[in-house]
Amino acid sequence: MIRHIPLILLFFTPFFSLSQTLGVTDGKKLNEAAKAYFYLRGQELTLEHLRTNGGYDSELENVIYNVKQYFSKPKESIRDYLSNSIGESKFTKSEDSLTQVVLSKLDLGSINREDAFREINRRLNKLDGVPENIKTTLIHFKYINNPSAIINDGFYNIFSSKGHPKAKGTDFNLKYPTIFTEIDGARPNIIRTFNYDLDDNGFNFNVGVREKVGNDEVGKVSKQDVLDFISSGQVKQMISEDSEFIKAEHIFIENCNGVKIEFKQKMQRLDLAFEIRFWSYLIFNENHLYTFIFGYNILNNVQDLSKKYQQLITSIMNSFVINTNY
Repeated sequence: MIRHIPLILLFFTPFFSLSQTLGVTDGKKLNEAAKAYFYLRGQELTLEHLRTNGGYDSELENVIYNVKQYFSKPKESIRDYLSNSIGESKFTKSEDSLTQVVLSKLDLGSINREDAFREINRRLNKLDGVPENIKTTLIHFKYINNPSAIINDGFYNIFSSKGHPKAKGTDFNLKYPTIFTEIDGARPNIIRTFNYDLDDNGFNFNVGVREKVGNDEVGKVSKQDVLDFISSGQVKQMISEDSEFIKAEHIFIENCNGVKIEFKQKMQRLDLAFEIRFWSYLIFNENHLYTFIFGYNILNNVQDLSKKYQQLITSIMNSFVINTNY
């Protein structure tokens, strides 16, 4: 099978969603962050009202404590983002004025204590009952420095290839964070594209599958085939001339051998120029080649984020299950 690996990879072209290369627009992200921030402020104001008007209550104090523990991280992250984006002085003035608006809308006098506890306790259970757009924003900012924990903490959806017209009869599952949006793949061998819309670096990934390349079946690929292919240096020939090869290594998942290729590529579309950091996972079995292509836009004067994204990628790839293996 070793002779077919280069042929297969020649047909592998990294595809990165152009709409995501520059990340989410500042205006949209600011708007979503502000809505989430004042959603939390409304929650705090409700609890403050109950405390002020009801005196000491152990159940209330327990709810307040749990709310601080659960929401302090996203609130702090959102506040930092907003103050850095518009300036601390302007943010403070906006916060004061908008807090008054929130107070006027809450109608605190009609709030029922038990109903408030019930609703807030729902939110403490993986943000149950929180509007989806606000939930997405809260999750993003809660895990902004550690997105690999999103799936582990239960905030995930499951993609299934079963029955998809581009899946070529495969049946596999993959978990991905709930804050990603899912769209149809833009090319024949790309089943789906998953975009991290709130990410400033436009992180996204594609899932694809091939049955054959030309007249060649994928066939059986051994670990030694992959190691020989890597050591031969042929893998470096599979990326474009304007790419910078980083490394390649053998992987083994779902009883299949594969290769992970890491590289950077400079790209240009009209007047836009950017550089993408890619991780490509190619997993071989006897009938199909599974492809998972991850990438993010490398911004100027930004610290190296590859470790952060690699951990997120690992959390996604560890959820890959080929159902026909069981």
